[in-house]
Amino acid sequence: MFYQQQFIAGKLHYRTSPDGEWFPIPLQQQDTITLSITEYEQLLADQKRMQWLDDEMTRNGYIKFDRYGLAWVEMFTISTQKMRQQPNIRSSIDQAISQDKP
Repeated sequence: MFYQQQFIAGKLHYRTSPDGEWFPIPLQQQDTITLSITEYEQLLADQKRMQWLDDEMTRNGYIKFDRYGLAWVEMFTISTQKMRQQPNIRSSIDQAISQDKP
């Protein structure tokens, strides 16, 4: 399940490659940025899943963020809306994790 997160009046940092330099995006009060993320609340608790998601989102050109230093925002949540189903992303994450287990 994809969610749409909108952020306003804060800072968002992003990079265009996994090892690239971080760039800040300054936001004015009237500006919004929309990010597409996968089951963000559940993934946040699992750093291994979050790192995999970071790599996947980087490959697909998303701006991504979490609390492990991949990116960050301040003064953020306005609304969260359910978006279209993307079952392939979820199964890919589960498959990547199962391959990691001993």
